[in-house]
Amino acid sequence: MKKKWLIWGSVLIVLLGGAGIWYGIKYGGSSDSKANAPSKEELEITYFDVPEMDQVYINGKVQPEQSQAYILGEEKKSVPTLKVQNGQVVDAGTVLYEVEDLAVTSEVENQTNALTRQANRKVALYGKWNRAIEQWKKTSEEERTTTKEELDNQYQTELDTILEEEQYINETLADLNEKQIIQTTADFKGKVAIPEVKEANTPIMRLISETLYVAGTVNEKDLEKIQVNQKANLTIVSNGTTLSGHIQYIDANPPEQNSEASGDGGQATNLSSYKVKLSIDEPEKVKNGYHIQAAINVGEETPIFIPTAAIHQEGETSYVLVNDFGSVIRKAIVLAEEEGETTHIVSGLEAGDRIIVSSKTEVKEGDVIDTTSTDIE
Repeated sequence: MKKKWLIWGSVLIVLLGGAGIWYGIKYGGSSDSKANAPSKEELEITYFDVPEMDQVYINGKVQPEQSQAYILGEEKKSVPTLKVQNGQVVDAGTVLYEVEDLAVTSEVENQTNALTRQANRKVALYGKWNRAIEQWKKTSEEERTTTKEELDNQYQTELDTILEEEQYINETLADLNEKQIIQTTADFKGKVAIPEVKEANTPIMRLISETLYVAGTVNEKDLEKIQVNQKANLTIVSNGTTLSGHIQYIDANPPEQNSEASGDGGQATNLSSYKVKLSIDEPEKVKNGYHIQAAINVGEETPIFIPTAAIHQEGETSYVLVNDFGSVIRKAIVLAEEEGETTHIVSGLEAGDRIIVSSKTEVKEGDVIDTTSTDIE
């Protein structure tokens, strides 16, 4: 009996010891990620806040200046013969592809057969004509009922009719031959895009101009604040890259059925949006389809000076690191002159940007940090 109690006591001790070890691992230790995450004290970030200013924001999308899809119509046509390659840049007027109009080809065959029949008629007429002359020669003058000239005139009239019909067929064939092969040419200079997967309504190809712009809209409340040729700071939404641009065009009329509801106290008003077109100063840095946020300064133009210590350099590109709601992003900037410990920034920054000037522990693009900080006035 005593031995039995000793065995159960040993088992209980082992179980309690295992539970204690598990509890210590779960609640007493720290994960690697938690241990590696810098605390506020370790970072000690100093910021410079870009002063607030009156700005109009325009959300838009990068689009080509011109784009055209080439679709084979419902008419009976052959498989297109491509004259260009995918990715090729072509000038206006370049032949892109050829198709054969099968209906015209069928008519060409009909007219060719008609021409053959006319040739056979001529051969038969010449044979008949020659036999009539031979018979006329064998007939004595007393028995002849017509002269040689009258005989020739009779057959010549019939031959002239055949030749006239033959000429008409040849003219018809010449006209059909010009229409048989249809060439499609480029209306503007651009890059050819040929889809690899061919489906029911897939275009034969697309032609996309290399000139890109930002297509956006502006609310009617901000419409009177902006104007053509006004400078715009462009930010690529996906990666935070900043570029410069200008307003090229502002539509005077809103698109049909384009409005948004807004208002105070439950009373809604319809606010129209107007199309805006913005140029891109460095189009090689964007791609068709990129989403862009444009910021236009509409208040009093105040130069932006930031601490020189906040500016980083990578090759020929100057940039700053910005705390964007807890995430570190990189913004390319264009510099002007340096004045003491500050530098004049021409473009690349927006009102309210929190620029990282210094930190005890190095921070880099993509880091997640706390927003508590020390600001530089």
